[in-house]
Amino acid sequence: MTSFDTSPTLTAWRALAAVAVVFVMLATTGWSAVRDHHSDGPRELALASWARDRIAGRSLPDADAPAYRLAHFFATLTSGQRIALAGKHPSVVGNLNGAPVTLRYHANRVALRQAVAVEKVRAHDERL
Repeated sequence: MTSFDTSPTLTAWRALAAVAVVFVMLATTGWSAVRDHHSDGPRELALASWARDRIAGRSLPDADAPAYRLAHFFATLTSGQRIALAGKHPSVVGNLNGAPVTLRYHANRVALRQAVAVEKVRAHDERL
């Protein structure tokens, strides 16, 4: 038996220090790991806008709906409604499986024109 009058050995102090370091690491790791550092990018914002929108009093289908359901949805729209959706949500419509191919091409051209316009503005931004 060891008496409580003697001081702990060097090995005991090292073990105690290692345990203390582990507890400190466990306690402080959560501070940085729990924070949400993810911000919504352009794709997420476009999908959220699509999900909130309506046309002719109807909600828009989920962007990840099956192609046959999206094809049926677009078949029920007039040509003007399709063009309006492509103009309002070009990055979504341009990537929808089930949307008419010509409409997807139109939407992608709109999205590219918008991206070029944004980059032209950024090119003259003195903060860059």
